[in-house]
Amino acid sequence: MEARFRAVDGWRHQLIGGQVVERNDNGRATRVMGTHVDVTELREIQASLEENEQRLHLLVEAARLGYWDLDLLDNRLVWSDMVFDIFEIDAERFEASYEAFLGLVHPEDRALVDSAYVTSLQTREPYLITHRMLMPDGRVKWLEERAESDFDADGVTATVILVEGLEALGGSVIAYLPHRSDEGHGLNVG
Repeated sequence: MEARFRAVDGWRHQLIGGQVVERNDNGRATRVMGTHVDVTELREIQASLEENEQRLHLLVEAARLGYWDLDLLDNRLVWSDMVFDIFEIDAERFEASYEAFLGLVHPEDRALVDSAYVTSLQTREPYLITHRMLMPDGRVKWLEERAESDFDADGVTATVILVEGLEALGGSVIAYLPHRSDEGHGLNVG
């Protein structure tokens, strides 16, 4: 049971209490023992964390940043909703995995993206790479990816957290113009 009580400084103390009732052979209560723990500070910290989480969510949405968490020990990949939005994929129909992610990367960029990732695991250094995503309708999106690996005490990679997003130039979809010897490469902001 949790309750608030009025203290000298106002209604701010919250208690978690428990009690044990001793009964005689007839079932009649003969003694009650109880405990109370002041959890005011814990509740204030929880409220602050919830507020910070809401702010972070607003920032991530405004910046169109997505993140993913790849647990290498369990080979489990979790994507944020924004990653699904950026990749234009239905979360219900897509089984996220590192291999599936690489399948979405533009074929000409796959080896570069995979190499950056593997090298970051070997060197234990974060990486930053800009690469293209090939959309099913043929459009190309440019994305910036940052990754950082966490290692446990034995040096085994526990989790890799990747931040995707920033469809270049303020969240606009970018089209990649094919290379022509007389024109070079260019970007067309759509």
